[in-house]
Amino acid sequence: MLEFPELKTYDLFLNWQPHETVSQNRITIVTITEADISELGKWPITDEKLSQAIGTLLQYKPLAIGLDIYRDISVPPGSDDLAALMVGNAQIIAAMKCVSASASSIKPPEVLQDSDRIGFVDIIIDRDGLVRRGILYMDNGTDFFYSFDLLMAIKFLSIRGLSFGRSENDPNVVQLGTMPIAPFTSNDGGYCRADDGGYQFLLDYKDDGLNIPRIKMTQLLKNVIDESIIAGRLIFLGVEAESVKDYFNVPVRTQLQASNRKSGVELHAMITNQLIAYGLGERKPIRSFSQTVEVCWIFFWSILGGALGYQAVSIKKLILIELSGQILIGIIAFSVFIEALWIPVVPPILAWSLSTGMTPSILLGIEKHKRQQVMSIFSALVSKEFADTICEQADSILQQGSIIPKPLVATILFMDIKGFTSITENLRPEILFFWLNRIISLMTEQIVAHQGVVCKFIGDAIMAAFGAPLARASFAEIQQDAIHAIDAALAMQYQMIQLNQQNQIDLLPLATMRIGIYTGSVLSGSVGNKNRMEYTLIGDPVNIASRLESFSKSTFVLDPLISPSRICIGESTYELVHDFFQIIEMGEMYFKGKNLPVHVYRVIGRK
Repeated sequence: MLEFPELKTYDLFLNWQPHETVSQNRITIVTITEADISELGKWPITDEKLSQAIGTLLQYKPLAIGLDIYRDISVPPGSDDLAALMVGNAQIIAAMKCVSASASSIKPPEVLQDSDRIGFVDIIIDRDGLVRRGILYMDNGTDFFYSFDLLMAIKFLSIRGLSFGRSENDPNVVQLGTMPIAPFTSNDGGYCRADDGGYQFLLDYKDDGLNIPRIKMTQLLKNVIDESIIAGRLIFLGVEAESVKDYFNVPVRTQLQASNRKSGVELHAMITNQLIAYGLGERKPIRSFSQTVEVCWIFFWSILGGALGYQAVSIKKLILIELSGQILIGIIAFSVFIEALWIPVVPPILAWSLSTGMTPSILLGIEKHKRQQVMSIFSALVSKEFADTICEQADSILQQGSIIPKPLVATILFMDIKGFTSITENLRPEILFFWLNRIISLMTEQIVAHQGVVCKFIGDAIMAAFGAPLARASFAEIQQDAIHAIDAALAMQYQMIQLNQQNQIDLLPLATMRIGIYTGSVLSGSVGNKNRMEYTLIGDPVNIASRLESFSKSTFVLDPLISPSRICIGESTYELVHDFFQIIEMGEMYFKGKNLPVHVYRVIGRK
């Protein structure tokens, strides 16, 4: 699935790499163009004309002449002269075609059939129709054949004392001159299960073919040529005519070329030039990672992408990380490609992009789950704004679905309806619960509106906390919680007045209530199981707040329509809020196991 984009990336690198821009004085191409065919008046060119052209070339002492023209069948006249010329001149290399799945073989000229001067001109074409690979040799099961390109390269290298054979370091690798050339395998680079028959290698296209001199066949036959581009060179003789259809699509294109097509003869000349450069040590064969190293390379970017994606705090930063990683992978891959190493580009980019993109998504899912857990505990007990604040700090208060137990300073509020038992005896159940729920609902709204947490409902009573579940870090915050608690109590009193006026109209009992408030250190946590979890607070302040609510309850007379509640606070709360509220002292209250009494104060209202 990734072979196509990976090969297209390889093609980009081939086009971006530095190219040879000057002639190496090694190769010249003799072309038979459409104009030549028209002037000669016949195709195929006759053996007479071909032997005349070869004879002219031989006068100028070329290193070798490669005939990229099939001559398995003679084209008289002049066949005997051509045969004698081929047999008598060792510089001549003739072409043949090996058997393939799509075509039958084409034999070499009969006079050279048993010689070492015949090479196959088969071209390997990838699935997308482009030529990216060359081949050194192959066998059909019974015979062994060298490629036309390799034989021409050996001709050039042999006069420099360089040969072709097995590498001394690895018998499975061949060596051309000074350079070992590892065989292409089916999964090298971006390929996936490619045909790796024969001994293949990757084409680097550093030579774009534009710097190779050309001579037209008619110019050669008229001997109107420059001797300097023939002597001591490899001469490739072939066809560049649309009517002969010997063209191939290649992955490179220069600014001077209108298309990415190359004639067969030009392509063979370029491949031979690449092999010569290998033999002289001027270039290195393109190699690739082993599959194990490729997996590690891809895995590295996946891990790194996930780690950096985890750090992304915004969509913009995530996009920046994504693009930066993709560009970095491309830069690294191109940098090593220039040094003849082809490493995967598309798989690590995908691994990077998926890991950077999915990590925040996974974390978002985890955070969403945590929010749901927190909201399942607090959503009905606090305001939406406060619930959002709690969710933002879910990591600090939640562990495995439960509130992390911790000590904190909070202000506890207890509210209880006075005379509730006697009221229940005089009301039908449906009316009783309507009446009670209306009171509880209004009181809860005021607690929540003042940033309190409703911890529990106990019949007609409410327990709430201010300063939980998020621990306070400063005196000012603890003081503000106490102020919120008393403001909530005063708001509850006002709401009770309004409700009693409505109850009077509805012929329902008028209600009064007692409220106790105390500030101190408590333990915060959750109690229950996975199906039902309840937030709770434990500690003396809870007990003291409850006792303050019921302090001297028989001595207080409350007016349901004017002052329907009594708000009692302890000394610790008094110290925090006395500058803000009208407060009167009411006495002392003793507890079992406590040596010192608790001073009791009553809140009248705001100053």
